[in-house]
Amino acid sequence: MKFFKINTFLIQIDQTYFSKTLLNFFDEIKPNKLERFIIVDQSLIKSALKAFLKTGYFFISEFVKIYFNLTVNEIRLILKNSENIRRLHIISDEASYDVLFELYTYVLTNKKIFIKYKGKILKINSQKEKHFRNLPQNLIFYAKNPNYSEESYKYSYLYSLKTHGIKEYESILAHCINFKNIQVSTFPDTDVIKIGKKILKFIEKIVSLVSITFHQVIFTENEIKFLLKSEKITFLKLNNVDLSRIKYSKYKIHNSSLRGLTMSHCNEIFKLEFLYFLSFLEILFF
Repeated sequence: MKFFKINTFLIQIDQTYFSKTLLNFFDEIKPNKLERFIIVDQSLIKSALKAFLKTGYFFISEFVKIYFNLTVNEIRLILKNSENIRRLHIISDEASYDVLFELYTYVLTNKKIFIKYKGKILKINSQKEKHFRNLPQNLIFYAKNPNYSEESYKYSYLYSLKTHGIKEYESILAHCINFKNIQVSTFPDTDVIKIGKKILKFIEKIVSLVSITFHQVIFTENEIKFLLKSEKITFLKLNNVDLSRIKYSKYKIHNSSLRGLTMSHCNEIFKLEFLYFLSFLEILFF
């Protein structure tokens, strides 16, 4: 093989160390520029992180996605080598306020990078939490399962924000109750994400709704059931929607209200599974 082009590089490691031969191979095939670099390191000593920092893969990458828990020193090393990174996503089992602080400090002076930090678990500390009430636009922090102690409920900003957010949704709904057209979208320059069930439940209560647009989101069972069961939506627009994560053929719900469908920049639209979904729309036209 004399020449090959690498746009995306995915490496998953569960061994404790790299052999010298393997390390030399990665160094030899390293391109001048890499669009996406995804690294999953399940080893105790994070051998992949050390190896690819050493060989300069972080420095040549525009988008880096990391799956493992990071220490403060490790995130400092990554940020030190992130001069050319435009998007950095970190996914951990347990989120850390100390790592978040390093990311927060970095994005304040580096506006060209967008960082998303996601943890499955976060032990809430109301004293540390108060420093992150207003995150910059180029930093998103998400904890799937915040772990509150009995005392932290009283002072937690995240907990009060969560309960306040539900009331805000209800307030917005009261002003949108007669809307005929709505768009469900993520923020510009962010990744495609899933929609929460609560948002769809609020949308269901908009009595005059006839048209809905989904932009830059991931379709799950929630959206499919919502659309198939709807008796009032007549027009659907999908723009940059990830349709690949559902087995459509298992649904047997037929919809006789949706008449119009427009799609752009969507994957999987000509796959058999998605065609099953279209077959359930009895009066559809494009």
